[in-house]
Amino acid sequence: RKTDAGVILLADCGGKLDGVCGLEMGADDCVSVPFNPRELRARVRNLVAKTRALRQMGSSISANSLVRFGGWEFDLDRRQLLSPQGEPARLTGGEFALLAALIANPGRVLSREWLLEQISSKGLASTSRSVDVCIAQLRRKLADDPRCPALIITVHGVGYRFSAEVT
Repeated sequence: RKTDAGVILLADCGGKLDGVCGLEMGADDCVSVPFNPRELRARVRNLVAKTRALRQMGSSISANSLVRFGGWEFDLDRRQLLSPQGEPARLTGGEFALLAALIANPGRVLSREWLLEQISSKGLASTSRSVDVCIAQLRRKLADDPRCPALIITVHGVGYRFSAEVT
């Protein structure tokens, strides 16, 4: 919570809950032991790219890392999202990066391809569908009804627009 360093959990998946618990506690990714070194390198590259993008986006949001929208508070420094009731919402690394990208560009239509670059490392097998899944997860966590969203608007055939006022 006090650093923007990424966390990859190496878990012995004899008990499948170890990885889940680690992710729920805030790890960005989880790799089962024993692991393929090539897979771990790819995951590290992915996380480094996300962290770098977050730093760049963070400086473009404001000098103050606390952003408010629709009753929510998004703190880049603490990597924390607080609900209007003050409850922390748990975000994966990809969800965090995606929300940071949306908030950094309020009102702009962002293509799925550009958003995909913000949440994944080049060279890894990801598709624009990954963005759609991540948006669906964000909407669920933000209680943004997908049938009539108020915060993250779908621009069919193009991408998404963050429509909330950012302060």
